[in-house]
Amino acid sequence: MDESKQKERDRENKKREREREEKQHGRRDDNDEKNPRMIPIRKENNLTREDAELKDEEEQRRLGEEIQKRRRRAQELLEYFMRKNEEAKLAMNCGYGVEELEINDFPQNARWRLTRKETLAPISEWTGAAISTRGQYFAPGRIPGPGERKLYLFIEGPNEQSVKRAKSELKRVLEDIMKQALQNESHSGRYQVL
Repeated sequence: MDESKQKERDRENKKREREREEKQHGRRDDNDEKNPRMIPIRKENNLTREDAELKDEEEQRRLGEEIQKRRRRAQELLEYFMRKNEEAKLAMNCGYGVEELEINDFPQNARWRLTRKETLAPISEWTGAAISTRGQYFAPGRIPGPGERKLYLFIEGPNEQSVKRAKSELKRVLEDIMKQALQNESHSGRYQVL
């Protein structure tokens, strides 16, 4: 019995809420008798047609200004990134240098000496270029697969001149190593030819 009383109270509360909403929104639709749901009608805040047009024009002007502001900001960002891109290109073209020196086919002793820190560090300090070992060793007759490279020294520096100095110094060191190797081979035999 309590449940039925509760349901009846709920119905009455809903009915009162509907009546309150009807009073707030003004009038009901003619079909209210058939359809108990209320259709709210909004008031126009007592604006005349001219006031509404002025309000619309103002809103359009404000939106137009906002769009223009965003376009200007987008243009500024585009110009900024284009300027930075040009600066990066200039730095790459006129200031930055890169060279490679392949050492894969030289004897093991020469490769070992050229890739040691004790050999590369003084050259890097003197020329200002960074030297790193890249690729991998391929035995004679073995062909590198796709994406593979033979052992080489990668030289990069702040300008072309420092890179060229580093490469020429590496070549000089390589020649010295090869001369020493040839001298050691000629003296390494047990007998000498007279």
